[in-house]
Amino acid sequence: MRLGDRCGRCGPTTVSAISRGGIGLRRWAGGSGSTRWVARDHLLALDFDPDVVDIVSQPFWLVWREGQGKQRRHAPDFLVRRTTGGCLLVLDSRPRESIGDRAAFAAMSQASSMVGWEYALWDCLDPVVAANHRWLGGYRHPRCFDEAIARELLSVFIEPQPLMDGAEAVGDPLGTLPVLYHLLWRH
Repeated sequence: MRLGDRCGRCGPTTVSAISRGGIGLRRWAGGSGSTRWVARDHLLALDFDPDVVDIVSQPFWLVWREGQGKQRRHAPDFLVRRTTGGCLLVLDSRPRESIGDRAAFAAMSQASSMVGWEYALWDCLDPVVAANHRWLGGYRHPRCFDEAIARELLSVFIEPQPLMDGAEAVGDPLGTLPVLYHLLWRH
């Protein structure tokens, strides 16, 4: 059973109240947008990583009591399973300048360790890397793949050369570039 199937049986940890043109969208865009952009960039980086086979967004709530008995809870951004097997990775995505709840991250780290999982708190990605993931991510869909063109591109790029030169050597860049970008996404 896939990780997403297991977590999916539990129901979502959050329900979005965002509606097109509604007040929820305006609040979201102005309030927590930077945190969500960071999580989006991390999700694309995880999707690009060939070692990652499963990703679940906000997979569970961790509930605990603090010193005075006050109940706290935190849902991590992602739960990740890798091809190498072993332990799962629990991941929170926050820009370093807006990491406000260190107690929640410490509790998540401790709980993850107790069940044999890894925990990480990721800061913003390098902006160039994030932009490249966003660009190539637009070509990950199978509609961008053509087996015959891919075969030719792979043979042309056996020798290093500028990207456009190789794309033009195979044919019209309007047809070859989407396939080339798809191959770059797939590694």
